Amino acid sequence: MQNSEKETPEKSKAYPTIAVGGAIVAGIWAVWRFRRFETVHDIPKSLFPNKGSDRSQRFRSLFGYVTRVGDGDNFRFYHTPGGYWLGWRWLRKVPTSRSGLASKTISVRLAGVDAPESGHFGKKAQPFSLEAKQYLSKTLLHKNVRIIPLKVDQYSRLVAGVQYYPISHFFWKRDIGPAMVQKGLAVVYDGTDGVFYPTSKEQLLSLEKKAKKKKLCLWSQGNRVVLPSEYKRNS
Repeated sequence: MQNSEKETPEKSKAYPTIAVGGAIVAGIWAVWRFRRFETVHDIPKSLFPNKGSDRSQRFRSLFGYVTRVGDGDNFRFYHTPGGYWLGWRWLRKVPTSRSGLASKTISVRLAGVDAPESGHFGKKAQPFSLEAKQYLSKTLLHKNVRIIPLKVDQYSRLVAGVQYYPISHFFWKRDIGPAMVQKGLAVVYDGTDGVFYPTSKEQLLSLEKKAKKKKLCLWSQGNRVVLPSEYKRNS
């Protein structure tokens, strides 16, 4: 006596149907998972951390390319989901013209730090603002970064933790914020609306204290130092 029945024709036909259904579901998931965000308004709320939650929660990140550095603490970010694995920059090109990038990049503000203000609209630039911008450009411009969305500010900029790759194509990452504070090219953000990740405010304050003690860059001015926040309030 046989222990198993022979497959019926109906059962045999069900397998291809299940396979096709699974492929469709997988395709829909892939399109959703690797969709590109062109502007800050395209980023879903689910990618932002919950307000008032602790650092133990899971923070989401986006991979992309820095197209322009505007100041010592902000830049334009072109989202390239999937990175090299999905053909970005070898099969799929990142636009280089301003017209091609105008509405397809995200304005990113570094979280937790404040760099000296550049000269805008007739205002005089703060000391070491050029050095801060040059360092940010040297480290990030035309390179891949991973950003952690934290919030959107009143200027529609994405405030984010920003990690760069000291060695191209390697997985090891560094947080740009503490690197700038450590060199005296930025200070810890002192506003009540500040957000801090992946480096905590306490860690940043410790680095700032050391840079101040060594009189690095903006701290070399001694008592003449004007913090960026104070400069903006008085401008």
